Amino acid sequence: MKTLTVISPVYQEEEVIADFYKELKTELDKLQDYKSTILFVVDKGKDNTLNILKDICDSDKSTRVLWMSSRFGHQMSLLAGIDNSDSDVVVMIDSDLQHPTNMIPKFLHEFEQGADIVNAVREDTEDIGILKKISSKLFYWFFNSMSKVELAGNAPDFRLISGRVSKIIKEQIRERNLFLRGMISWVGFSQVSIPFTAAARSRGK
Repeated sequence: MKTLTVISPVYQEEEVIADFYKELKTELDKLQDYKSTILFVVDKGKDNTLNILKDICDSDKSTRVLWMSSRFGHQMSLLAGIDNSDSDVVVMIDSDLQHPTNMIPKFLHEFEQGADIVNAVREDTEDIGILKKISSKLFYWFFNSMSKVELAGNAPDFRLISGRVSKIIKEQIRERNLFLRGMISWVGFSQVSIPFTAAARSRGK
């Protein structure tokens, strides 16, 4: 049986974190060929998120919490999660219920077909404004015009990476000002993209 670690960065998500855990756990329990672990990486905040996750861990031994000592940010939380996982497959997903957990079996299907990196590409977001759409398109256009590394437009940090990609990041990529989606595109290997529609945020901000 292969091993899977789902890394989820968290910052002040007390309003949704329990619902996210239930949804994610339900999806992972459907997987028959993978032993799954959920790793919540919690940036230091002021709400009750950490205590909620501690209670979840007490009742579910397949769930772990990595509590950061300060507010290091989303990218460094993902890197800390990778550093603390040793699985055949790693999936990164936000904890705000905007990334659909039912994409995970699709990621794993592509991995089984030989992909080392599976990126989710956002087709739309239910509550995104026109200015955000325009600025996002401009960012990716500007980035791709300046860089030899091609980034898919609207590709958030919602992806699968294989164990060998994870190992390269842990051992060879130690950037302090990390732009993970650029680094993962840069390392090479077989990469595919899957479209998804991000849900509107139901609670919190």
